[in-house]
Amino acid sequence: RTAKPALLKAQILPGLDIFALTDFLEEQDKKVTRQKFAEALLRDDNYPPAMLEILNQLPDDEYTRYVFLMPETFMLIDRTADEVVSTAAASWWKHWGDFVTSQKFTAKELQDASITASMIEREVLHDTECRTVSGVIQNRLKKNMLLQIDATVVYAWRLKGRKLTRVLNKDLEVESPYNTYRVTGLPPRPICVPGIEAWGAALDPEKNDFYYYVAG
Repeated sequence: RTAKPALLKAQILPGLDIFALTDFLEEQDKKVTRQKFAEALLRDDNYPPAMLEILNQLPDDEYTRYVFLMPETFMLIDRTADEVVSTAAASWWKHWGDFVTSQKFTAKELQDASITASMIEREVLHDTECRTVSGVIQNRLKKNMLLQIDATVVYAWRLKGRKLTRVLNKDLEVESPYNTYRVTGLPPRPICVPGIEAWGAALDPEKNDFYYYVAG
């Protein structure tokens, strides 16, 4: 009688940028290195075929693809980078695939939604506010207004090797396409893994007349 293999826990947390996510996964299992995780993200056979049809129309890099992993806890037979990516991607598609397909999202619209969802994830403290903030972002984009989202500034500095715990006025001067205090429109890539509520808000924003919001 053959014993069943013991399952291993792997976890993806919402709000982690690709650097923090890689560190977090490697803490769970040393086999999931930064390089192996990037390779797994770019390996097409780690994604459901219908999902891949859309992803292959997007920029072919790990900074685009990692946000299409469902943030949750998984029980895996083998905790490798390929297993983490394929399981989390399948979970994301199971949750959002029908909606994305039925609403006929283009690849560009889905990419924009992924970027918006990542900003919402880092900006919002309460899930009930996600769709309102998403509406604000859409309103500002339509008016070609600066988004002025602090989380994008934090990420801009992160790409330069500096970790910010608090954004000061002098930090807003960073030269980066991710600095939404200086560059209009969406950043070029997502800034973190969005959770379910942030994704839902980005895919279906609230229709409102708001252009500003403040942290309470």
